[in-house]
Amino acid sequence: MLVQTPAVVLKSFPFGDTSLIVRCYTREQGKISLMVKGARRKKSPLGAYFQPMNYVELIYYYKATRELQLLSKVSFLDLWSNINDDLKKLSYGFAVVELTDKTNTELDPHFELFDELVWVLKQFNNQNHKLNLIFWYYEIRLLTILGFKPDFSQREFKGITLPDPNAGPNSAVILNMLNNNNIIMNREGLASLDNVKITHRDRKAISDYLSTYLLYHFENVSTNILFTFNHITLYIILFCWTLIFIFNIEDSINAQLSNNTKVYLNLITVTSSKNFKSG
Repeated sequence: MLVQTPAVVLKSFPFGDTSLIVRCYTREQGKISLMVKGARRKKSPLGAYFQPMNYVELIYYYKATRELQLLSKVSFLDLWSNINDDLKKLSYGFAVVELTDKTNTELDPHFELFDELVWVLKQFNNQNHKLNLIFWYYEIRLLTILGFKPDFSQREFKGITLPDPNAGPNSAVILNMLNNNNIIMNREGLASLDNVKITHRDRKAISDYLSTYLLYHFENVSTNILFTFNHITLYIILFCWTLIFIFNIEDSINAQLSNNTKVYLNLITVTSSKNFKSG
């Protein structure tokens, strides 16, 4: 059977000398795995399509008795060019695709979740602010769509007490607004949170609550996925500076980075280090 569907690439793995095994989240069939023959050949354009977060149109041959489906054609539906040029956006983008991968089983489609995933990636690409709100929103929507909608008044579960979602001065207000699935799906929804100050205590309360809630319901979710942004960013920054130190390539890197990214690297290093130590 030939299947045509939009998809978001979750992961890819080398197979043999020239091929890739690709895991995608599709709108029609949910999570699937594909064999992409020849994608690793030097002159093949296929490899570029199957980077994590890519939004593509797939046509593949589906057979229920095999685990790996065979790719027929692929094309881009959108390009997240702004995500690829921003370390902060990359961190959030990788986090949402990894979370989607770890919480969904093969061939279990959720049209609404797919649409939310694409919308969230589009927001990461188009916006420069409130990325943490968008990420928290996706965590709540994923839980809700998969049957585990949070009840912020319930903290006691078998064998565990969830962190207090009201521990921050505004964390309860933020969570309740994000839990309303109409509040953030438009510019007016995002604007409604402009006057709500998000403190460090709010970020910690919301992140701790949602992380623990996800870990309770999905044992496949690694704590690595649920690191706060500062943890993820610190590792990326340390990796970048290590490359500069070892290979002495600071000039070439500076030539490729946008001015905003260079300023961001310089400013965030100290604050990320402090938050990492305190986390």
